[in-house]
Formats: sequence, C-alpha cells, structure tokens
Amino acid sequence: MSVLTRIIDMHRSVRDHTVGLYQEWIGVRTKLAAVFGVKPGNVVGKVVGINNFIWVAGLAVAGWDVWNQLPAIMERVLSGEIDSDPGDASPFVDKARVKARVFQLYGALPVAGDRHISDFLPSIICPETNWGAGFGFKLTTTDDRQGIMMFERARIESFLAGATPILTALVTGGRYEGIMNLPNAGQIDDLPANVIVQTYGTIAAGGAHTSPSDSLPPAVHALVERQVRNQELTIQAALGGDRCLELQAVLNDPFTGRLPVNEIEKRLDELLEANCAYLPLFFEKRWGWELSS
Repeated sequence: MSVLTRIIDMHRSVRDHTVGLYQEWIGVRTKLAAVFGVKPGNVVGKVVGINNFIWVAGLAVAGWDVWNQLPAIMERVLSGEIDSDPGDASPFVDKARVKARVFQLYGALPVAGDRHISDFLPSIICPETNWGAGFGFKLTTTDDRQGIMMFERARIESFLAGATPILTALVTGGRYEGIMNLPNAGQIDDLPANVIVQTYGTIAAGGAHTSPSDSLPPAVHALVERQVRNQELTIQAALGGDRCLELQAVLNDPFTGRLPVNEIEKRLDELLEANCAYLPLFFEKRWGWELSS
C-alpha cells in the first residue's frame, strides 16, 4: 500500500490527489470498546505510523484518558483471560497476543492485525515461536488465501454497487474522517516529507486533507523509519529497473536475515523473472534490449 500510493502520488497528473485506504484502526477500536464496555465511537486514539505498522500512542474512552489501564489489559490478553476473537475458528483468527507483547516492550500499541505486525518483527515468526503458533497464529493454505480473496472481491463489488461515505464526501461536498495513507506533509514531523504515512485525515469535495499527528516513541520511530527508508529504496529501484538497488532493498528487509546472501539473490531473480511482464526495465538493463522490440 505505501509503495503503490507513493508511486502514484509521484506522477504529476495526480500529485496531491492520492490516498491509500486501509482501515486497521476500526477493528482494534471495536475490540477495545468491548473491553471497556462502550460503543466504538466512544474510543478515541492518537494513531500514527505507516500502513500495516500503525501505532496508538494515547487512548481515551468516553472522554477519559485510559492509557494507564492498558498494561493490565495487555496482561489479561496474554494470559488468555481476554479473548479478542471469541468463537473465531478461522485460519485468520487474531488473538492480539503480538499486540499485547509488543506494547509491553515498546510502550505503544500496534494497531494492525497480529499477522501484519509480525511482518516487521522477525522475532515473532521464527522456529522458537513455532512460526507464530505461540502467539495464536494458525498456518494458512493456498485455499484459505483464495477463499479470503473471493470474500474481499465480493465486498469491493458491493461497495462499487452502492454509495460509500468516501465517494459521497468527494461528490456531494460532505466530509469523511478516518485513518488514511497520505504523503507526509507534517503529520509526522520527524519522517521525510512526501513519504506515505498513515494517520487521521479528512476527505471532502477538494480531496484528501491531512490532520496533525503525534510523534512516535524513539524506539518505535526507529522501526518505522527503517521501513520508510527501505520503501523509498524499493521505489527508486523499481522506477529505474535497478537490480542492484532492489537487491539492497531486499537485503535490508529484516525478514531476509535468516537466509544466506546467495539464496536471497536467487529468490530475487526468481521473483523478477516471474514478473518480467510487469517489470520490463529490469530486463532492458540486464540484457541490453527492449522487450517491446
């Protein structure tokens, strides 16, 4: 999401009119509301980060600051006293145990699903945790993934068939407020300008507009900035068809650390070959001729 939104926004014809939508906060807000016994609209968080790696740095319920209650709640989640997905037997069940443990370590609460959070933290998905099973993960099959893709496609088609709050705001001059991916124009002042960040924003007839946000705790900022810098490197490599830069971006991803460099190079080449129709620049530079010829 971040890379694609950034690349589209870089095109001058749509610059400043690009928004990426991924509403991770809605699910966590609903679960927090259940814990506190209120409606989701009564839960207000200071939410800041990047797509799939977004964080709550402050929390209020019904107008009261409840941040100091979170340590005890996270203990109850880890002990199993609080089940964030009761009765869910699907392969994608989220027990929130990664969120709870990461909160204990960093003092900020990740918003995304546990599977998404683990994409950035290789210590979660490793042999010592039985590849995430220790945090309540279930292994998923290709059939599981195809099933959820069909479900999501049906949801998208239903949205397209009717009026969504976002489209209504754009067309009728209304107003929609929510979490969205937008170029950094000061929402997070200690990250580079124009990189894609995820915070609260508003959509109205004039397009998407940023809202001021909060700084991340130093250790969390270090994790987020590493991803942002690597996303920018990935974009530079893709737009220039530069295999050397792309290899560096892959090497810089924390999840590749358990593989030998030669194996990483091999897998990168396999990925490029499999997607050569979509990434012709890599092959023009490699073989010195254009695929279109």
